[in-house]
Amino acid sequence: LRTALRRCPDAVFLPSDPPAYEAASERVMAVLREFPVRVEVWGWDEAFLGATTDDPETLATALRDAVRTRTRLECSIGIGDNKHQAKLASGLAKPAGTYRLTSDNWADVMNDRPTDALWGIGAKTARKLAALGLHTVAQ
Repeated sequence: LRTALRRCPDAVFLPSDPPAYEAASERVMAVLREFPVRVEVWGWDEAFLGATTDDPETLATALRDAVRTRTRLECSIGIGDNKHQAKLASGLAKPAGTYRLTSDNWADVMNDRPTDALWGIGAKTARKLAALGLHTVAQ
């Protein structure tokens, strides 16, 4: 926030409302739990779902529609072979979409991206990797 205030001295900062966020999160998670999926909550605005389906896009559409209808909130859904792929795919699905990132399209989608495109690689680690000559996911 200090950086934001320094860069935008005329900005208006609104107070946060953690109880409201928690209540909204609980409503969303309750909707997710109504589906035939395993729900692993990772925070107010994030959950991993485990599902066995031949058509994950149809399931994702049903999930997004149910969340929107029951909570008036939008969500993005990432589909992957594992949590790492699903997490990255959800970022590519924003705003309010669905994206599939699996072993089938991993190289096409990810190889040329910078190392910090990977979940868990922040600026500090990216600098260390760059010092070793590693600049892209493929490298």
